[in-house]
Amino acid sequence: MLLRRPVLDAVVDGRVTRAYRRWDRPRVKPGSRLRTAVGVLEVTGVEAVDSETLTDDDARAALDARLARLDRASAHGPWTARTLTLIAENPEVRAPDLAARMGRETLPFKRDVRKLKELGLTESLPVGYRLSPRGRAYLGR
Repeated sequence: MLLRRPVLDAVVDGRVTRAYRRWDRPRVKPGSRLRTAVGVLEVTGVEAVDSETLTDDDARAALDARLARLDRASAHGPWTARTLTLIAENPEVRAPDLAARMGRETLPFKRDVRKLKELGLTESLPVGYRLSPRGRAYLGR
């Protein structure tokens, strides 16, 4: 699937107007029509973009969308902002202690932190976590 449902919903709402992919060559052409869960989308343009030209706003919008999707999919409610803030305020603190501060069990908490790590927002330490430079920049905006 080229676009996941939360992204498709954001396209319908007008919150997402472009998508970035790391491809060796384009997989779609301008004018292509894609059948999706929310209807037919038309590709209006495809262009190669040097990752160095992407702006902070482009990166924030992509991260905002991903974190919102994680929050919506969570059985225990929104957690991403609280977890990032907790780690920022408590670097090098053991996962069980952080989980307890959020009223959560350790293993599900650690799974969620791994999701943030996959987005490049956190780093694992010998004991605990810290925000990555990307995580600090995102949280500090």
